[in-house]
Amino acid sequence: MSRSHSTALPAALACAFCLAAPAAMASTASAHRPIDLPIKSIVHDPAHYLGDTLVTQGYVIDRFGNTAQMGGTNQGITATDTLVVHGRGAQHLNYFDRFRLEGVLEHSASTHSNGSHYELQLTHPPVPIRP
Repeated sequence: MSRSHSTALPAALACAFCLAAPAAMASTASAHRPIDLPIKSIVHDPAHYLGDTLVTQGYVIDRFGNTAQMGGTNQGITATDTLVVHGRGAQHLNYFDRFRLEGVLEHSASTHSNGSHYELQLTHPPVPIRP
């Protein structure tokens, strides 16, 4: 058996790996891409998005410590249409201002004032959206 023939199989396997790796990496990257949703969609079916990284926009309706209630609009909103957010930067949210939020939807052991057991744990600081 010649030397070049004995290395042909490992080279073929390496080439197959090179072709398969980008496809596998692409599917992994898309699995971690944040899902962009309005607050109303999140609060009406929170179990569907549990554990997902979400991006949303909303207005500060109420704030207490490091936690805020966000609504998709700044008027005519009921507590059941709000999303509780906490974590990174939540203490800097100003009342009635609009923010872009990114975080992971989690299940909470306690019931929030909006009646929900779900909250968005911020993974990035809130970004103000100017009119």
